[in-house]
Amino acid sequence: MSLLYYPGGNHFDAEQVGYSFSRNYICDSLSTWGYNGQRNLVGSRLAAAAFLSFIWLALLPVWAFLLNELIRSKTFKWFMVFLSIFSATGLSLLPLKYQLELPIGHDLIVWLAVIPTLLASFLFVMTGWRLRLFPPWLLGLASCAVLAMFADLGVWAVRVLTHAEPSILEPVLMKLAMMLVITTVSSLAFLPRFEVARPSAAVI
Repeated sequence: MSLLYYPGGNHFDAEQVGYSFSRNYICDSLSTWGYNGQRNLVGSRLAAAAFLSFIWLALLPVWAFLLNELIRSKTFKWFMVFLSIFSATGLSLLPLKYQLELPIGHDLIVWLAVIPTLLASFLFVMTGWRLRLFPPWLLGLASCAVLAMFADLGVWAVRVLTHAEPSILEPVLMKLAMMLVITTVSSLAFLPRFEVARPSAAVI
């Protein structure tokens, strides 16, 4: 819904009308201004509300609490909880930067958000494979999401370090990773329930 209110423009074409799936970044929908210079107040607030709701009501429970009863190691359990909260907080800075006009650089927020998110997601997937907690198709979907996130971070990091111009590959990989994450989390919440086998030696 928030995308319908985005006035237009992107890094590649400031005159573009509306929001482009392949050319606009996710952060563009969170910004209170469009690349064409017009206000994006309604769209940015809708995007921020959706973004924050998904982080704290979906991602955080999946990361920190879904494996809580299945992991016996208290150290690893609390590490996952801490990392998940740190990741959710970092991701929350993205919409809050624009809504509250926080004096924090965009690239710094990206690093604070992406690095712990990737680590939390990677550990979640690896734990799932190791303990055989979920069906293979779901773990495969989650693995693809993590790979897409790593690919997007790699392309972005190379561009920043080489001071090159952004390419369309960046927003495309970003949207691909986002869709895979949403599909994975939605599968856990909305698809028919499946039995989670409790391993006899669930020790990390």
